[in-house]
Amino acid sequence: MRCWLFICHTGRALQAHTDNPYRDPVPTVQLLYCLESSLAGGDGMVIDGFAAVHRLREENPDHFDVLSNHCARFAFDGEDGVRLAARRPLIELAPDGELRCVRFNNRSLAAVRDVPFERMATWYAAYRHLGDIIDDPMMAVSFRLDPGECFVVDNTRILHGRTAWTGAGNRWLQGCYADMDGLRSTHEAMMHATSRAPV
Repeated sequence: MRCWLFICHTGRALQAHTDNPYRDPVPTVQLLYCLESSLAGGDGMVIDGFAAVHRLREENPDHFDVLSNHCARFAFDGEDGVRLAARRPLIELAPDGELRCVRFNNRSLAAVRDVPFERMATWYAAYRHLGDIIDDPMMAVSFRLDPGECFVVDNTRILHGRTAWTGAGNRWLQGCYADMDGLRSTHEAMMHATSRAPV
């Protein structure tokens, strides 16, 4: 997982975020498997990004509008020969207004160039507002992964982070991604096969 290349390898806390917003399309299903965890700290947290966005809209509709109507830019260029970039809004809506995706990663946000000058101050205020909501402990569910346990989330909706860790010991997590459409296809095929099975 590319986000592990920098701060993820340290013991510092990670703000809740979605992974790889600089990819287009963004990875959907995220799996994180714990191989070893003998350090003090490093507890995980998840936040429902859709709930955070609904709260933002309730608290300030203009902040919701500016983050959903203007694109942000995300970039990754930390390895030789790799330059990934995507231009998408932090809050992505379908044409009918359905909430489809939340992108929030303060380590991947590039220069914001797609917001009109007269809306730029509002955009940054909205970005800070959403960040404050995400940082609210009341929004988070905390947990600790033990060896042999796997964490599976929808990366287009669920933000994840962790507390800092200290002391002696080891922490070894392995992650990968899968596509939501492949998962849905498998589920539908299994449901179809079950419905046709003889009783």
